[in-house]
Amino acid sequence: MATGPMKHLLIPALVLTIAICGCSAEETATEPPEQGATEAVTGDGITAEEDALILPGPPGTVTVEGSTPEGNSPLIVRWPGTRDDTISGYNVYNKNTGGNWTLIAFVPLRKEDPRNRGRYQYRTEVVGEGLYAVSAVDMKGTPGPKSPAVSQ
Repeated sequence: MATGPMKHLLIPALVLTIAICGCSAEETATEPPEQGATEAVTGDGITAEEDALILPGPPGTVTVEGSTPEGNSPLIVRWPGTRDDTISGYNVYNKNTGGNWTLIAFVPLRKEDPRNRGRYQYRTEVVGEGLYAVSAVDMKGTPGPKSPAVSQ
């Protein structure tokens, strides 16, 4: 423990440290924002940058029916609407064994289904093998993530 003149030096130094720290924290808290530093906020309360990163989710359960090797029935890929009325339609993809995903169709939202609550399908007479997936496409034309892959 400090005694004599040393004791008196410690207390003023401690008070000075507290005073300095208190002032600088106060000044930082009341500092006005820089000009042009505000971000545009959408009606949903998110910034334009955040809005650009939000992609529509994939549709629910996707099913594939038909398309026998003999080619006597059409291939039909079906899925429920995403209930997201901010999209323009759906991309349908095919992936052959060992290959990459290939966009095979775009299915627009139907005018009679403005709330996107109906069932959608892609139908073709081509015999298609491999996996299929569907993704919702936003109004800017950007597809969201693909649904889980399904095979016929």
